[in-house]
Amino acid sequence: MKVIRDYLRMIRAFSPDARRFLTFTLFTAVSWSTFNLTFNLYVHSLGYGQDFIGLLNGVPSIVIL
Repeated sequence: MKVIRDYLRMIRAFSPDARRFLTFTLFTAVSWSTFNLTFNLYVHSLGYGQDFIGLLNGVPSIVIL
């Protein structure tokens, strides 16, 4: 519990803009993760296997290179 209290105390010391940025980043990450999970479950329900889903998730990383 002490670690959590110390962490929250540290975050409260940030400027309001920094706290807004961290909050926005948190909500963005949760939204993106929810979308990815839902999309993967949808592709799986269409009958595609885990290997195809893995390739589908890996393509954006390969394209960036």
